[in-house]
Amino acid sequence: MFLRQDLIRLDNAVSESMNFAIRIGLLIVFGAVITACQSLSNEECAVADWRIIGEKDGAAGFTPEERYSDHVKSCERADIVPDETLWSAGYQIGLKRFCTPFSGIKHGRAGKPYENQCPPLLDFNFSQGYDLGLKENRKRDEIRDLEASLRVEENSISNIQEKMFAGEIEQAEGKRRIKVKQIQINQMNQEIGGKGVELVQIQQEITDFRIEQAGLANTVAN
Repeated sequence: MFLRQDLIRLDNAVSESMNFAIRIGLLIVFGAVITACQSLSNEECAVADWRIIGEKDGAAGFTPEERYSDHVKSCERADIVPDETLWSAGYQIGLKRFCTPFSGIKHGRAGKPYENQCPPLLDFNFSQGYDLGLKENRKRDEIRDLEASLRVEENSISNIQEKMFAGEIEQAEGKRRIKVKQIQINQMNQEIGGKGVELVQIQQEITDFRIEQAGLANTVAN
């Protein structure tokens, strides 16, 4: 049989083992977070072509100050300072590919923020596309939220029916509750239908905008 001292030693050993496992787990998680926050690895910093990196950053629509600062922080560990002049030159080239009306639609549809990084001459058309894309994104979110609420109400009807079967709720009371839920479900379905029509209208606006912008681009090209 274990003596009291043996039990104490066993308990301490288990606690130390658990604490060690927790510490290892935290280190792994912390390391993963740090890696995720890095814009570049040490190896990438060592062989970086800052003009090309800047061009990619611009084409992706990163805000310049934050993105360059991220590179500086990432490359500190490798004792490398990014070439801001080359990076900025590449960024401006890439930004022109980002600041198009079609990119604006894509950016808005993804629900990504726009921080006015496009220059004034390109901002207007990009913003038009972005606003339309964001409008579609938000309408889809509204529909998803309603559909989620609808599923909750449908599940609640199932729960009421189960309780009626088990005798936990009287039949008359259960039927009354179900009737109220069904009215709410019908209202939600009507609202989802209405928002579906609005979504189709927004998508048509986007299609018309695309056609208009493609026509303007062809005119300029010719």
